[in-house]
Amino acid sequence: MLAMISSAWVITQAQAQIDSFTFFIPYPSEQLDDLFDAGFGGAPSLANADIETTISIAIHKSNTFIYYDEWEDDLETNLNAPIQTSTKIWGDRDASNGIPPGFGTTDAEDVLTEGDVIVLTNSIPAIRDPLMPFYFDGGDMLTSAGGAVAVTMAVWPLNLNPPPIVGILYAGAWELYPTNRWGREYRLPIGEDLAAQRPGFTVVGLNVQAVIDNTVVELDLDNDGTFENTVTLDRGQQFNQVSAATPINVGARVLASEPVQVHILSANPASQFEARAYTIVPFNDWTNDLLAPRSSDGDFWLYNPDSSTPLDVIVQSSVAPATTITIPPNSTLKYPPVGLITTATGLRFTATDDRPFYGIAALDDADAQDWGYSLLPIERLATQTLIGWGPGNNNSPPGPDPGPPPSTGNESQVYVTAVTTTTIMADFNNDKVVDATFPVSPLQEVPITDPNDFDMTGAFLASDNGVTFLAVWGQDETANPALPSIDVGTSIVPLPALVIDKNDAPLHDDVDCSGSITIGDIIQYSITYNNNTLDPVANVVIEDGLPAEVAYIPDSTVIISGPSFGPVADSGTTLFPLDEGGINIGALPLLESGALIYRVRITDPTNEIINTAEASSLDLPLAADTSIVRTPLITQTNPLYKITTNLTNPIDGLVTSGDIITFSVALTNTSGLTTTISEIALQDTYDPAQLTFLRATPAPDITASGVITWSDLTNIFGDLPFGATVNLAVTFQVNPVITPTTTIHEVVGIQPQRGDGTSLPTCRDNASLQIRPPAPSLTLRTTPLRRIYASCTGSLASGDEMRFTIEYENETSLQISEVTLLNDLPPALTYVPNSTRLNNAPVPDGGGATSFPLDAGGLLVGNVLPNQSGAITFDVKVNNVANQITNQVAARTIGEPDPIGLDTIVVYSPSLGDSPPPVVVNMPLLEPTNGKTDSGAPAIFGLSFTNSDAPTITALSLEDTFDPNHLIFQSANPSPDNQNSGRLSWNNLTAAFGDLSQNESAELTVNFRTNPALRDINNTLNQAIFNATRSDGTLLQNCVAQASVSFSQGGDDDDDDGGCPNCTPTSTPTPPPSRTTVTPGPPGTTPGAGTPPATSTLPVALLPETGELEAGSTTVKIVFLIALLGPAVLWWVNQSRRDKN
Repeated sequence: MLAMISSAWVITQAQAQIDSFTFFIPYPSEQLDDLFDAGFGGAPSLANADIETTISIAIHKSNTFIYYDEWEDDLETNLNAPIQTSTKIWGDRDASNGIPPGFGTTDAEDVLTEGDVIVLTNSIPAIRDPLMPFYFDGGDMLTSAGGAVAVTMAVWPLNLNPPPIVGILYAGAWELYPTNRWGREYRLPIGEDLAAQRPGFTVVGLNVQAVIDNTVVELDLDNDGTFENTVTLDRGQQFNQVSAATPINVGARVLASEPVQVHILSANPASQFEARAYTIVPFNDWTNDLLAPRSSDGDFWLYNPDSSTPLDVIVQSSVAPATTITIPPNSTLKYPPVGLITTATGLRFTATDDRPFYGIAALDDADAQDWGYSLLPIERLATQTLIGWGPGNNNSPPGPDPGPPPSTGNESQVYVTAVTTTTIMADFNNDKVVDATFPVSPLQEVPITDPNDFDMTGAFLASDNGVTFLAVWGQDETANPALPSIDVGTSIVPLPALVIDKNDAPLHDDVDCSGSITIGDIIQYSITYNNNTLDPVANVVIEDGLPAEVAYIPDSTVIISGPSFGPVADSGTTLFPLDEGGINIGALPLLESGALIYRVRITDPTNEIINTAEASSLDLPLAADTSIVRTPLITQTNPLYKITTNLTNPIDGLVTSGDIITFSVALTNTSGLTTTISEIALQDTYDPAQLTFLRATPAPDITASGVITWSDLTNIFGDLPFGATVNLAVTFQVNPVITPTTTIHEVVGIQPQRGDGTSLPTCRDNASLQIRPPAPSLTLRTTPLRRIYASCTGSLASGDEMRFTIEYENETSLQISEVTLLNDLPPALTYVPNSTRLNNAPVPDGGGATSFPLDAGGLLVGNVLPNQSGAITFDVKVNNVANQITNQVAARTIGEPDPIGLDTIVVYSPSLGDSPPPVVVNMPLLEPTNGKTDSGAPAIFGLSFTNSDAPTITALSLEDTFDPNHLIFQSANPSPDNQNSGRLSWNNLTAAFGDLSQNESAELTVNFRTNPALRDINNTLNQAIFNATRSDGTLLQNCVAQASVSFSQGGDDDDDDGGCPNCTPTSTPTPPPSRTTVTPGPPGTTPGAGTPPATSTLPVALLPETGELEAGSTTVKIVFLIALLGPAVLWWVNQSRRDKN
């Protein structure tokens, strides 16, 4: 946005504009008066005669702006950014800064369109008074923006005394070239030493004009090899010589340190009205091949600059065979040698070798139709041209005149010729519609006139086949020798197909706020390129080599308009995309234009920065068009005003997301004791992706994303006298960031005005802010699950297996990169190989001593996005429960020295005491009820188990082991799946009585008969081992229940069989399996009142599958277990004695 704000500078520096769009008007009126007076041989004298001056500007494209600056109040330092109210800006739809004469008075009429012509005509006094109004005359400067223009100047004197001399018959006209076609060296093809051959060269007046300050011009006007005069010219200044002691001879040399333009006017005092004007082509543009489109009633004067060798030149025409002429060294030769050419033809002059030469044409050797033009090198021609001034006669408007003598309206015409066959398309009013076509055979002289208005001014001519041609405008040989004929003519400047313009306004960053370009400042260059043809131009290349005194600002090149636009990527060794061959922007459509910008910082001291840009295409006949910007530097100066911004909270400039920060802004008038700042807008810019604006004091007038604006601080604080300071405060909140970021808060003063109406530069200051992301944080939650109850106990026991689940979650708004989880297991836990899974995907074991992936360097889980979570699971086996078991998990990330997450849990502590068992198992001896039996008698055992924990038991296997020498299995309900000697097994009892939810029980009975052959046995043991699988996947292993039966020794009792070992025992039927729901009582109670507790409980230890109690035990022992994480109520199961049948 700021790049588009143009500002004027208070401290000025003259800038050279060398491009296709800038023109200087030669010949101040007083010098023209001297010139006309010296060449006029009649009476009365023309001394101090007013000079009628016409400056004609033809517009090629619509929406062109013309900046016109008159010399009377000095020239603008930068005409593209004028600061003087007298400077005219035409075509910008703002009549307050000027409107072209004759266009009207309103803003709507201040518009320039294709085909428009601005004709500036005024009579200028030879003697100027400082109080006189400004005139359009020699010394002025103009530049166009948006399109090419053609400029012609015509002058003639006005007689002071009656009867008036008709000055238009004693006149001169010059085609003007833009500054990029000026040169540093010129040689004159004619001189006063030719007067004997052509009296029209008796007086030769010279004009030299500079474009750059301090241009040193050396002059050898008599061509004796010695520069007899040296002058220094500033921009727009001119050197003139006429009728001086030192004559101007053939070969006169002008050598300048910087580009200049050179014009001459020759006259014959004896003829009174004979004068011819010529624009001289720079010596460096001379070639060995010249073209002339009009020859009838004229002759040619060809100059060989070689100081020692004659030059052979072949002359070709459309009407006669070629001939060869020889031009002596350092001499000018007339062609034809005698008389004038009497036939209409174009001529081509070609040197037989590559040496350059030059020439001019002189039409009519008398005073009737006297005019002339400069020949042009064929290499410098183009396929189109725009005519700056070409009226058919002096009538207003041009046209037929009944006389006497009558006139046709075509007294002056345009003449064209070409080397090869072509057709010239004529667009008379340049509205991009062809009005007529004119076939041209090789070297044919073809006149062209506008049959409608008899005025070729502003007409556009182009060849239809890409052939270059040359055109001139001047008086026809048959024209009326008196009014309304005009005795002038000019070459018509070829219009390049591709032209380029470059400037360095505005000053993008005035670091010292001095208003001048100094070291450290940033200049924004803009380059505009235009297609002037009716055809596309392909492969347009823009090239720009930066001088050593500047440094390119990376990523600042942007194409801002045209067929393609957008940022241009940096490239090459310098990063600057326009050097090292430039960039090919592709095709430029007919009459289309484009523009790009880039920025550089001034890094080294120098007097002047010279920067050159070129536009070219291999498809065009002309070489590259060039634009040169010369920017002078000055020594450091004091600031005109000062903006200071600082971060006041926090002072260190280090902040993180969510912080509230405040910047102070101070603006001080430092421009001088007598100056007051009467208007200043202030703009505060910030990055809305990183900061959110909260408030400011005073409140801004405009608030937008990334920009807050105070339209005029003087409305709040009043005018600022010298030394006054105003203070502001701006508060923001820091937005969340992912990576460390530096953001810039910048404050800019926009187009401030001083009390005297002058403008101050755009100045700025900034403060940087280091935004750090909040410290990364990962939430960890570790959950241990007792997966295998190795001894079916309530408390954790050795041999148990546990499954750890480590959940991690990024609860921040920022990504955490390369997260690693670490877990060094305590000695009491041993990793179960190949059990680690990351987000349900298997993780290979590590290569360390433990093979555990999370120990040592840990497990890399990768980047964790905002609000993303995951989980790691792994299994461990418990080795020892003698001491407390604690496990800690840590998370780390790159760049952080400390863990970003920790979770520590106590897995087991002896101080917690024993926990209730998850399953209550009971194995009562149902018969005999007193626990004593005889050999051969029945022994009936009951088996019951109750699920006292929350997870449902979904599978239950049972193994009943006994001594087959003591007990003989009879039956069981349900029947065992497997029966072996001393072993009964049920694969899954839930198939018989279903899953067991919490507090549900299941019972079964097993009938034995004691071995009749038993002798000397005290008791025998029956042991049941349960293994259960729960719905949560945990395993209850080795849930053991035991019961013993004692044998009577040596006597009967009331309950025995009388000691009848051979008696058949009374059959006791096996009851069916049953399923009940046990209602737990309060802690410390049993489900049945008065039920005696079991006399012992198995120790919490891993028992073998067939583990047995100590011999001699005579009581039923029941094991109570409870899950590690699920508390349960422990109670005793009442054993009901069952009567024998």
